[in-house]
Amino acid sequence: LIQSLSCLSADASGDHKGDLQDVSFFTPREAAKALLGLAHKYGTSLDCSVEHPHSLFGDVKLKDGCTVCGACAGACPTGSLSVERDSDGLGLMFDPQLCIGCSECVPVCPEKVLSVERRTDLLRLSQGRVPLCRTSEAQCEVCGGPIAPQQMLRKIIALLGSDPSISAISGRCLSCRNFGLLESDKRERRDHDGTD
Repeated sequence: LIQSLSCLSADASGDHKGDLQDVSFFTPREAAKALLGLAHKYGTSLDCSVEHPHSLFGDVKLKDGCTVCGACAGACPTGSLSVERDSDGLGLMFDPQLCIGCSECVPVCPEKVLSVERRTDLLRLSQGRVPLCRTSEAQCEVCGGPIAPQQMLRKIIALLGSDPSISAISGRCLSCRNFGLLESDKRERRDHDGTD
């Protein structure tokens, strides 16, 4: 059976080595690939997703409005949610084979756009780590370092309206803002004391 599944998994992935050492059956991702490969080989329709309360897996869903703040990733006990930075910006990533459906991420989402379903989804499991949301990242006008995800900054600006602190928040990273405050305090003390 294992040799047969090995060949089916190799056929499904386009790798025709059929070598048992090349296929790992110890991960949910590889098991899902093998089952999908079996269904494909025998021309059957396989309902790839089953929602049930005793599923070993969870499926994270996002509605519009995610700011990629990372609160959910910080609350995730298994690391199935993570925020990753690349040349295009930030991404909230989801690895379905690590999600246990505990829903620890749901109550910490400040935007209330996250949900978790107890579900075994073979197609989703076979895909591995996928982005749930992507955004560019604002860069500091002083040092060029990251400030925050653009979607988060847009939300903050909308909440603050015409508050004068918007330019500091949206234009400088925390380090440069703090440095600017220190320099401002020094100038005020010099002006007050009349010293240089």
